[in-house]
Amino acid sequence: MREQSIADYYGHENEGDNPLSLIERVFQLFRSGVNTVAGKPDKYIRSMNKRLKRDDHREERIDMEIIVDAYDEEERAMGWYYYLADMIEFPFDAACIATQHTSPLEEEDVVRVIGMAPEVECLREMFVNVEWNDREIAVPLAQLRGISVGEDTQEAIEDWHYWVGRGYGF
Repeated sequence: MREQSIADYYGHENEGDNPLSLIERVFQLFRSGVNTVAGKPDKYIRSMNKRLKRDDHREERIDMEIIVDAYDEEERAMGWYYYLADMIEFPFDAACIATQHTSPLEEEDVVRVIGMAPEVECLREMFVNVEWNDREIAVPLAQLRGISVGEDTQEAIEDWHYWVGRGYGF
């Protein structure tokens, strides 16, 4: 079997195509929500590309309670980590609201969230530990929606979804 070139994989007929057009095609696929590994829509990626409208009240809470006095990426990540750890009441049930290529959860899977993942795992994204298929794994909090959770837990999860949905990073 012949090895497939990157150009072939992305639909170019020959490798003499302009390399810039190949890069543009990859970004176009990403922006359209196509998971380039499986070749199918990745709802998590697509949903993250749709920016949420600005919520001034939430923005102020995030600035004044979560990332206040955070001067670099690690401090912002730890601000979020401890805010979520303090506000979320564990354990709770959650439903997967979107697939993500780094997580085995499928949309509408229900899992038991048992706590925050270790700090070191949350320096780029917030992960929570869940019980799934008789084992404990860490999945992105952005992938989950709480089921019958308390007000503080709901607000904390929504704050994180807002942060991610606005395209913010650490």
